[in-house]
Amino acid sequence: MLILEGHQRIGLTKCGVRYDVVLKPGDCLHYVSEAWDLHFWEKPCRFFAMVFHRRCTRLLLVTYRGRSAEELPISRYLHSQSPFPALGRQILTALDLSADGAAGTETSAHLFRSLIHATRDHFANDLAPSMSARTGMDIREYLIEHLSEAVTRDHVALALGLHRSYISTLCSRQGRTFKLLLEDVRCERARQLLRSPAKPQVSRVARLCGFQSTSAFIRMFRRRVGMTPDRFRAASRGISHAVSLPCPPDAPYG
Repeated sequence: MLILEGHQRIGLTKCGVRYDVVLKPGDCLHYVSEAWDLHFWEKPCRFFAMVFHRRCTRLLLVTYRGRSAEELPISRYLHSQSPFPALGRQILTALDLSADGAAGTETSAHLFRSLIHATRDHFANDLAPSMSARTGMDIREYLIEHLSEAVTRDHVALALGLHRSYISTLCSRQGRTFKLLLEDVRCERARQLLRSPAKPQVSRVARLCGFQSTSAFIRMFRRRVGMTPDRFRAASRGISHAVSLPCPPDAPYG
């Protein structure tokens, strides 16, 4: 992570103990593999992040305006078509060691700059995103922006000028159905709302996520997350129970 504007407070878990860090513009944060994190959306902020999966590299730009207690961060994504090269993986390994205290701050900063250059070169040499990948991003962004409207596949097709069957084809190429993609977005928004300092009631979270029934929302959330919304909210505040979003699939939408 690289903080561009504002401040971001993040809870990290290490050896079963959670601690908080506050990042300001120019600060960088490296997450070691399997790290757990908890973002606190309290003040306006903007940050750039790089995520390295086995099959692809993910770039994202996250903006949180913080104009209201229930406003959610907006993310823009880009994925590579190929895995991170060997040189880049060596830099990541060195950063992991640095995070464990094997290197000083100056060395860590140098490694981070090297990682940014390696990532830039990787995307410059990578295949350009396909039309279907770009359209997949448009679908996800439309769902995020219109989620409280109980959006359907027909709504997306009409808004993006696509045939409804083509939307299903795009989803199947990524190993998803439209229903599963919609649930992905709903779960992400629900978790953000449940962590919000505004503490909205579960019934309101359900409506903001596009559910007509609170019970239907609770069933879906428990099936996808493994706990009820109330338990998730309590776990997110616990010192030893910090909850993080799962890693996206190797070739996700958005």
